[in-house]
Amino acid sequence: MKKFSIWVLALVVLAACSHRQKESHSIQTEEGFTPEEIHQVIKSPDFWGVYGAVLPLPDGSQVKIALTIHQDNTYHERLEYRSPAEKVETWHGHYVVEEALLALYPDHGETEYYRIEKDKLYKLDNEGKRLTGPDQQKYVLTKE
Repeated sequence: MKKFSIWVLALVVLAACSHRQKESHSIQTEEGFTPEEIHQVIKSPDFWGVYGAVLPLPDGSQVKIALTIHQDNTYHERLEYRSPAEKVETWHGHYVVEEALLALYPDHGETEYYRIEKDKLYKLDNEGKRLTGPDQQKYVLTKE
């Protein structure tokens, strides 16, 4: 009887885990994408390539960004700072995608986060949270 109870308990636990896995596959991101749809987007050749934008900086100047996403999970980012300090920076590293979150891990420096939405990347803060404020819609990189 004791052996039978252990088997019944094991089956109940397995059934609960299997039910929980099925539920997690139906979770949708803020944009309405399921994890499977995001997986299809990032595995598509349309995801890889160059994303660009001219973003405002806190001091009132701007930076032109060209972010190249490669198929081998690496990236290259070119930043062209516009007046008053005209300079160019380049960053290299690897990236990881979890659901609709793109995390850029540079070889040196801080991690950057973006939210993936079809052919756009929305800049997130240093904790991977959505930017807030009147200029939040200006922090969008578009596929070129």
